[in-house]
Amino acid sequence: MQVLEDARFAVRSFPKSPGFTLAAVVTLALGLGVNTVIYAVVNAVVFQPRPFPNADRLVGAFTSGQVSLTMQEFGELRPFAAELTELTAFTRRNYAIAGGETPDEVSGIGVTTNHFDVFETPPLLGRGFTDRDGVPGAERVALVSYGLWQSHFGGDASVVMLRWWESA
Repeated sequence: MQVLEDARFAVRSFPKSPGFTLAAVVTLALGLGVNTVIYAVVNAVVFQPRPFPNADRLVGAFTSGQVSLTMQEFGELRPFAAELTELTAFTRRNYAIAGGETPDEVSGIGVTTNHFDVFETPPLLGRGFTDRDGVPGAERVALVSYGLWQSHFGGDASVVMLRWWESA
């Protein structure tokens, strides 16, 4: 019964001190909001399975800072990765694309030719990369995101090949 009386007293006291009431309500709202956001992020990143098959069998190795492997150095890792089924790599880059009135610069990811096979994610339209695409001197090919396909090419299904080059 004491708790009920204390709650009634607190409710009657709120109008007498509106500053304290406002501060208490804002503090509780912020605390609950922050905790909800943190839980949602941790749940999505840690507890939910990755959106591709065999995600529990993937291992990531990353470099930090300005250190990164060249494609030749990456290729030299293959003999040392005998325990691994596949080895793939990616790097973030900016690319210039032509095809409109003026060239545009877009952010992209350079990947090894087996990257989409490892993650078992085929392209929505067209073909993925083949081993021939990774041979030095081969014609360069690119897969564009759905968003870029819609914004830059208007979702035109006839856009299958795109000439591109790495920007400076």
